[in-house]
Amino acid sequence: MVMNKVSSLVWRQRFSLLLGLSLLMGCGIGHAKVIGGSSEAYAIEADVTLGGPLGSSQISVDPTPFSSGSAPPPYNDSQQGDSLQAQGELLGIPLVSLTIGELEANAVSDIDGSLGDKYASANATVKNFVFDVLDGLLTLSVAQASSSATVSGDHGALGGFGTVTLDGAVISSYITDVPIILDSNPAPNTAVDLSPLGLGGIITLVLNEQKTDGDGINNYALTVNAIRLTLDVTDLGVLELPVPLNIITGEIIIAHSAASISAQQGPRGDAGPNPVAEPATLALMGLGFTALYWQARRKAAVSFA
Repeated sequence: MVMNKVSSLVWRQRFSLLLGLSLLMGCGIGHAKVIGGSSEAYAIEADVTLGGPLGSSQISVDPTPFSSGSAPPPYNDSQQGDSLQAQGELLGIPLVSLTIGELEANAVSDIDGSLGDKYASANATVKNFVFDVLDGLLTLSVAQASSSATVSGDHGALGGFGTVTLDGAVISSYITDVPIILDSNPAPNTAVDLSPLGLGGIITLVLNEQKTDGDGINNYALTVNAIRLTLDVTDLGVLELPVPLNIITGEIIIAHSAASISAQQGPRGDAGPNPVAEPATLALMGLGFTALYWQARRKAAVSFA
């Protein structure tokens, strides 16, 4: 009986010691968390130049309206723009024009430095957009274009998704008088074939342009443009134009959204509130308890005999 009591006391002491060490190990485990994020959006950016021996004409629109934020702390920034008009002339002749009815941009994030899944997001919308070069040589019209970019998650599982919606989007040219109706829900990075307009190879049109960056573990970033139109024309001699021109260069981005997020594994001792032991630690604790239990049982059996 005495031996049984001694063995039981030793078992309880070992059990208490192992439990204390395990709790210390659990409290020392660093916890992963999202530490930062940012997002931005703008409705329109344009920079187009037409030039020739008699001079040049240009329209330039800085990203507008521009909405952005950086977290932590959480933010929610919303910007609207009035109707916009821009026109370039040469010798009193309109060469390039841009008109927009409504513009909107939004950026938001809930990243506050606490544990758990977080996100950063942005979206942009353009309504009643019309871009024209040389009175119909190239005309892009859009009733409404919108884009969104959202990134979210926690350390080790970061990701994102982007969306683009186009309503009443058409591109045309007087070279053929056959317009191209653009898809309302284009797949990511859709390149539109402009050869039916006689503009293939010199003008590039990409719908739902998406670019990603990051490893998905520590960081992730996503950029979405509803429409990117790139002009690189260096020979207009074969066309009958109102004024002599030889170049049309530039780029227009419609409905731009971008977001990024970053996370890290916290160091030991920086577990934050209510630390919880990792599965590996819990498994080791369980094995230790089992070993001590069977050791105590064996000693008790020997003492009883």
